[in-house]
Amino acid sequence: MRTIIFGGLGVIAETSEIHRAAFNRALSEIGLPWEWSQAEYQKMLNSPGGKNRLTEFLVNQDPKLVNYAEIVHTLKSRFYLQALSEQTIEPRTGLVNLFSRLETKEVRFAIASTTSLENIYGLLDACNIPLNQFAVIASKTDVEQPKPAPDIYDYVLSELCAIQSNCVAIEDSASGVIAAVAAGVTCYAMPGLNTANQDYSEAEKILIDYTELD
Repeated sequence: MRTIIFGGLGVIAETSEIHRAAFNRALSEIGLPWEWSQAEYQKMLNSPGGKNRLTEFLVNQDPKLVNYAEIVHTLKSRFYLQALSEQTIEPRTGLVNLFSRLETKEVRFAIASTTSLENIYGLLDACNIPLNQFAVIASKTDVEQPKPAPDIYDYVLSELCAIQSNCVAIEDSASGVIAAVAAGVTCYAMPGLNTANQDYSEAEKILIDYTELD
């Protein structure tokens, strides 16, 4: 059975600016004197993992600030989920139609994200996409190594009892593409608003939206 694996939540909906706003609100809440501009945030996204990026940023400002990373990230997650709960998010163009189009064609869908399960559920709810649309939903709690390690893809393939040649991955970050390819899965890149300048040379093709996916 063929499977489409959504690797990052950014390929389901464009939420990068919601993430940035949540980070800035968390930094302000703690009293830290920084507000990340969009240009700064785009550079930071070259390093995978929101908490890792935050820790690296704080250490570069002052090594003593490393102890703030956990509390800032916890606040950020709370503010992000709050923002999702207060609005309806539009899925990426063509995604809902893709679900409908392939519903009777023996195509399964899965999520292979190394964010939290709460973030995944929060976004799907905001997009009005039911959880049962996906055969497997994998999150950071399912693996030890985040992307660009292939662990999350290996886990999803195992859960689906799927072989790589029957799967296609969609990723919105360079680290995600690397992870999928390392697991032997053909990967299409669908860059987001703040990841468009990353290196997608390992992707099979760069897509604008799901109307391009046959």
